[in-house]
Amino acid sequence: MLRRLLPVYAPRHMITPRYQGTLGFACATALGAKVGCPDEPVVALCGAGGFLFGANELATTVQHNIRTATIVFNDGGYGNVRRMQEDL
Repeated sequence: MLRRLLPVYAPRHMITPRYQGTLGFACATALGAKVGCPDEPVVALCGAGGFLFGANELATTVQHNIRTATIVFNDGGYGNVRRMQEDL
C-alpha cells in the first residue's frame, strides 16, 4: 500500500520487505539505512505491533546518536496479520 501512496523520486530511496510483511522490519532497517547514508533523511513507517517487535532498537538509536524519524500507526491490532486472515 505504501508504494502507491508515498512518492519516491529517486531509485534506491525506499526499502520495503515487499510482500513478506515482517514484523519489526522498519525501525531496524531505518537504522541501517541511516548509517549507510548518513547525509540522507530516513523515516521508518510501521504499525504499532511491528514497532513493538523492534522497539528495543530505540536504545541503539540513542546510544549511537543515529538520527531517524519513526512514524507509528496505531491500527488497533496486528493489521497485516488481520488482513491475511480475512483474505483466507
